[in-house]
Amino acid sequence: MCSLELWVQSRGTIQQPAGLSAAAVVWDLWNGKFRDPEQDVESLLQRTAPPHTTELSRGCMNPHQEKVQVMTHLWILLSALLLASSVAELLSSPEENENEVLKHTEAEFTKSQVIENSIGNLSEPTPSHTPTTFSSSSSLVLPCPGNQVMLESSAGCGCPSGTVKFGDNCTCPVGFTLEGAAECKDVDECEGEGPGPCGLHASCTNTPGSYSCSCLRGYLMGAGGCHDIDECALAAVTGLQACQGEAECKNTPGSFTCSCPAGYVMALNGQTCVDVDECSFEEQCRRELGNVCVNTPGSFICQCQLGFRAEAPACVGPVCPDYTVCQDVDECTESPSVCDGQGVCENTLGSYKCVCRPGYRGNGTHCEDENECASGGHGCDTNARCGNIIGSYFCQCYQGFNGDGHSCFDVDECAVNNGHCEHNCINEPGGYSCQCASGYQLDQDGHNCTDVDECLALNGTCEHICDNTLGSFQCSCRPGYQLHIDDHTCV
Repeated sequence: MCSLELWVQSRGTIQQPAGLSAAAVVWDLWNGKFRDPEQDVESLLQRTAPPHTTELSRGCMNPHQEKVQVMTHLWILLSALLLASSVAELLSSPEENENEVLKHTEAEFTKSQVIENSIGNLSEPTPSHTPTTFSSSSSLVLPCPGNQVMLESSAGCGCPSGTVKFGDNCTCPVGFTLEGAAECKDVDECEGEGPGPCGLHASCTNTPGSYSCSCLRGYLMGAGGCHDIDECALAAVTGLQACQGEAECKNTPGSFTCSCPAGYVMALNGQTCVDVDECSFEEQCRRELGNVCVNTPGSFICQCQLGFRAEAPACVGPVCPDYTVCQDVDECTESPSVCDGQGVCENTLGSYKCVCRPGYRGNGTHCEDENECASGGHGCDTNARCGNIIGSYFCQCYQGFNGDGHSCFDVDECAVNNGHCEHNCINEPGGYSCQCASGYQLDQDGHNCTDVDECLALNGTCEHICDNTLGSFQCSCRPGYQLHIDDHTCV
């Protein structure tokens, strides 16, 4: 049949009047239209239920649709009946204030909401964690349970678009958080400092409601996060060598390095070693002395001339070279008697030479004593004498000079006791002399002085009488004469 009508008895059962929905009845209760204590449930039922039938379904419906329509309206009418009974009970106590009535009404309405509201056509999800719920900022009690809102399109309670129902509350899906009154904002799990949810060595990319992790270059995703790839060990499995040829591979966090052994240098690609031509260096093998250098892979060979020997250079710390170079042969050390007994061996690059010792002359293999005093090859001072000895010579300062013979200085003999002179001491280079005062003459000892008797010679040039004195003389006249002013003539 195309129209299904439901008849309900007028006593004890709420009937839906034509043009008045159950939701409208509930809304009148919330807005306080039934506040008269004398208006009981019976009068409420008489107002809301005319003695006629209510057509619940209109139009053509199949049996299944008609059944769903009937069950839905029955549940709505049952909820309204329970709510009306609670309001009537509260109104019978005049001492209770309006806020208490509203609180009881909300509690009864929430308790009576035993089925899922089908008006919003939302299903209750099974959350994987405690969801973010909406909260009311108003102190008034809303007509919908939890934080659900009255939907404009269906005039019923439900959750806004973009939210899900969790019990009596509307929540944001996993990966979203509540922003404002009823808006879900994506949570950026990658935001903030530190390694983040992806851990070390990984990059985090935010997605709507979630995030994704990708490992950095050189790392591979595994249990517990990103793990370093050992490129050097991976080459043994895949056959793809990270380092080519003679290059040695060393694993590093997130990468690897290639190093070259001695005798090679790294190419520009950083993975291949190129042989070094050691023979291109001029000093290698001492080629300026006739030696020959032959380059080999990673090394070189020296072909040495007479006077040189191919030997490995000295070790530097624990590392010893694996090549040889031309080392000079020290003939003087290996053959100490190669020169004459008085000759000295001097090593040279690739050879040696013999030279005579100082004080000898010759070609080094035959040496004889040199008379330095005769040849003038000495270094004695002009105030010294040279004395030759075998293989050398000596110098000795003359008397009156002091020094080592190579440098001599005059001695001032007059500085000590006047040179033992009685009168005057005169210093001279290499010696000294004594001089007597006027009227005296130097004795044969060269130091003492004796008075000269001037009267013995020509009467001292006196005309009459000459009297000798120490260091001088005096003239006088006979009686009747007077000494002239010249001290010699008498008048």
